Amino acid sequence: MPELLQSLLLLGLGAVVTAVGFLLKRYLSKAARHEQVTLYTLLADLRAKMESQGVSAQDLELFAAQLAPKIRDADAKDIASGAEEPNSYWTQGAMNQRGWAEYEVERAKLEMANTELAHLIGDGERLAAAQDAWEKYRDAAAEMVSSEYSGGSIRPLIHSGEMTSLTKERLARVQAIINYRRERYG
Repeated sequence: MPELLQSLLLLGLGAVVTAVGFLLKRYLSKAARHEQVTLYTLLADLRAKMESQGVSAQDLELFAAQLAPKIRDADAKDIASGAEEPNSYWTQGAMNQRGWAEYEVERAKLEMANTELAHLIGDGERLAAAQDAWEKYRDAAAEMVSSEYSGGSIRPLIHSGEMTSLTKERLARVQAIINYRRERYG
């Protein structure tokens, strides 16, 4: 019995040391402050983009209302799966959900950029046709890349990662076109 008690004490001590190390590292690296600055920077950038594109807070609320059911579904799955885990111990399901959430954020950014570009070029039909064709390409490319993992629990993460990557590339291209048209035509 003393060996079991000794093992439990060592295990508990190890957990305490690990937790203190994590908190100390976070404090020394000023991670919380950095996260706060990053958040405010992103919010300021979002506000500037919204103002430049004529997007109102009501438009944003409508978009949030469209995302709310997806967030509630993800939260319900988290609650059903049990206790929350620290970031370093995510389950595959949690990583898959986060991957899709990241894709949705990038998709929303691209949608806003496309709205701005349509306004600048004055021809939303050609842009919509080009966007539809690109979306078919994106879907096929992501399917091709993730097909190697067919049947595996990591497949959704690979798929969403490819969708996110391609969407970021498309966003950069659309943003470059926007910047070019602004410079050329004022």
